Amino acid sequence: GQRDVVLIFHGRGGKDRETEATMAAVLAEDKAKNITRAVEVYNWEQCIDPSPNRLFLGAMDVGSKLGRMLALERQLRSLHIIGTSAGGFVA
Repeated sequence: GQRDVVLIFHGRGGKDRETEATMAAVLAEDKAKNITRAVEVYNWEQCIDPSPNRLFLGAMDVGSKLGRMLALERQLRSLHIIGTSAGGFVA
């Protein structure tokens, strides 16, 4: 598995220009610094009730569960989490 990871949580509605720009910026920075990290956009909306009035709690729940799972990954050396818009609730 990858030891250095960047997870990007998109805003409501899924990947968009902002998500793509964020991913491109991370990859460009990695290239400039000659480092290699796995950079992934996590589709958190597939895990929640789509009702707008439940968005905040659902996103926080996804982030909490994911955090507990990642804490068990002993081979993980570094983890950077970026949340855009509603994705910030997950992050």
